[in-house]
Amino acid sequence: MPPGTVLRTESFDLANGYGFKVGSAPLRPKPNDTEHDWHVWNSDVSMTTLQAVGGAHFVLLEQDEDPSFATCQRRSAYVDYLDSNDLDGRNVCIYTAKGMIALMHVDSSTRLDQYSYTLGVTVTVWAA
Repeated sequence: MPPGTVLRTESFDLANGYGFKVGSAPLRPKPNDTEHDWHVWNSDVSMTTLQAVGGAHFVLLEQDEDPSFATCQRRSAYVDYLDSNDLDGRNVCIYTAKGMIALMHVDSSTRLDQYSYTLGVTVTVWAA
């Protein structure tokens, strides 16, 4: 399978204290049982922080950047934490320690209280 081939695209809600692993099929968020099995975690500790865990990293794309495999493949200004307050309508490249690349589009964010959000996301996983 050539790099950049879409392996799957799934949409779901990612509540506080839940995370998912990019390589899982299907992608299903799981509760805070062991964050190290995840790549993306909507923190229930720091409340408004989306965290890259398990060796993963993020790149938050600029609003005008093409949310494509080619864009994610060439980016390298990695971060491990993103503020959930600033993610509505944004695209995030996800990189795993095993070389997988995915794009997470935050379709919506719903504030549950002053400290927590549920993020409505669409995740596209590519062959790397």
